[in-house]
Amino acid sequence: EARPAAPDGRPRPRLRAAATDLAGATDWLLATYAREPRRVAAGAVFYLRLLGNVAAGWLMATAAAKAGARLAESGGEGRFLSAKLKSARYFADTRLAESGSLRGKFVAAGDALQGFDPDPHL
Repeated sequence: EARPAAPDGRPRPRLRAAATDLAGATDWLLATYAREPRRVAAGAVFYLRLLGNVAAGWLMATAAAKAGARLAESGGEGRFLSAKLKSARYFADTRLAESGSLRGKFVAAGDALQGFDPDPHL
């Protein structure tokens, strides 16, 4: 089974960092939800984006690793396989790079809305 990284290893550190951010966000969610569900809900969209980015990053890194292995062993379909590597690197460098920010927004959103009364806005 191919490891989830391109042959040059570039997506792996970003994926590892993003997974660490997701784990930290999940720990905060589990520790906070029972006593302050509205605080958690206030930033839910950022958590969901982080979760989706990590899942997609893992899928793309796994595909890139398999493409890299095929390129190395046989040359394969060079353009298609090379595109897999480039798209995984692009995703890692753009979407996975957002993980720390998304984690921070998830945790901070509840504080930003503390004391907010939605009734006048409805």
